[in-house]
Amino acid sequence: MQRLKAFFLFFLLPLFAQSQTFVQGNVMVTAGAQLGIHQVVTSDEVRGTRRLGGTVSRVLPFGLEVAATDYLGICVHYRKDTYVSTRDSVDAENSEWNIGANVHFLRTQLTNVFVGLHGGPSKFKYTELTDLDEFEAKGLHLALVSGANMYFSNRFGLQFSAAFNNLIYRDGVVKAKNGDSTRYDLFLTGVTLGLSLVFII
Repeated sequence: MQRLKAFFLFFLLPLFAQSQTFVQGNVMVTAGAQLGIHQVVTSDEVRGTRRLGGTVSRVLPFGLEVAATDYLGICVHYRKDTYVSTRDSVDAENSEWNIGANVHFLRTQLTNVFVGLHGGPSKFKYTELTDLDEFEAKGLHLALVSGANMYFSNRFGLQFSAAFNNLIYRDGVVKAKNGDSTRYDLFLTGVTLGLSLVFII
């Protein structure tokens, strides 16, 4: 019997103990880098054309999450995306603010795993540096997010994340150098993989 009690205390009790990595009232700050791979759909309603393509993006995310309960976190994120092109004359980027909720369904003393739904306004800008044509649009970013926080101390750790993203830009405008403008729609769908530092403050 004594051995059974010892086994429970040292091996089973920590599984039921309240995790120190995500408890109600905690405030977490994250900053890192992500790599995105997207399918691109463009639609020119004036000409009646629709094109498919692809792109890769470098993302700099900054986030703040508050543990509303021991399992539910409310978060806000700012993201800056820079898109990679095979053409040196192109500059494309977008920025966005997202709010969302994460469910931290698996918690231990050193890690917690979560899934979440995020969304918010986004702004996209594309510039052709040679002839100075520009495309600008305001839209919406929606993301289904999953991730894991792994801590090396009571307050410091790493966050691994993956997300499925949908960026919707309707009623964008292409502005030509000669002053002409054309209505243009842009849609990006894809995944991002990221690594961030996480601090509990």
